[in-house]
Amino acid sequence: MRMSEAGEVGAVASLHSRVKQHGWRAARRRPTITHLVKLYVCWGTFPVPWPRIGRSWRPNAHPCKRAHDALIEAGHSPEVVKSYGLAPLPDVTSGRKEVKRLTGESFVPVLVLENGEVIKDSKNIVAWARGHPSGGGG
Repeated sequence: MRMSEAGEVGAVASLHSRVKQHGWRAARRRPTITHLVKLYVCWGTFPVPWPRIGRSWRPNAHPCKRAHDALIEAGHSPEVVKSYGLAPLPDVTSGRKEVKRLTGESFVPVLVLENGEVIKDSKNIVAWARGHPSGGGG
């Protein structure tokens, strides 16, 4: 038996045991990812999209990206909420309205923990992530 066939046999045996133990529908379900933290960002978690005048290109300069990357590196799987808009403008999006309700300001990134604690500013979120690595898939 070739190695790939052995892997397939093992996968089938594993599926068969889950079917016997939990039933067919439960065996087909993929494990769900539990989001214990929620991260409000502007438009996304991408690098700065263009070089800023008079400054060098810094792919990790975007605050939302720094916060998101720190959470991922610490083993967290944050639910990312894109708030869109721009902080100095009126809060017309539901994301910005929620950020304003949580913090009194429209600036992102904002991290909301499972216990309801709110952490704002990317530097504070990075510091929290480094100090609170996730012990598992959460």
